[in-house]
Amino acid sequence: MRRLTYLVAGVVLLGAGFGFGYFWAHRQAKPLPPTKAAPEHTAACVEVVDAKLEQPDPKGNCTLYPCVAGTIGNHCDRRFVSVLLVFNLYDESGVQVVSTQDSVSNLEPHGRARFAAQFLGSPRIKQFKVVQILAVPAH
Repeated sequence: MRRLTYLVAGVVLLGAGFGFGYFWAHRQAKPLPPTKAAPEHTAACVEVVDAKLEQPDPKGNCTLYPCVAGTIGNHCDRRFVSVLLVFNLYDESGVQVVSTQDSVSNLEPHGRARFAAQFLGSPRIKQFKVVQILAVPAH
């Protein structure tokens, strides 16, 4: 009977400790302010100038795997710290098989940069489409 009493007391104290710990940790929790989305004109600043599917070539853009390689251009007067490019890849019948992405850092005003978004080799990939360009402007 004594062991049962100690067991129950231990469980109650343990539960109370976790409960108080939880409330103590969250007592001053304040909601984070909403993040500011990139302005709409930012999306118009960066565009894919040219892109094509390339096969692996040790001397080319795609060293180990096939990739979507090309050039992006910045048409604005501001520098971008990072630009993320997201591509959907499709087979010959137009069904999406996979997606890939690549990023470019420090894109200068009115500058151009090369990218190579690699993906695991699949002979079924016949076409691609740019689905998203996220650009983070420098402050």
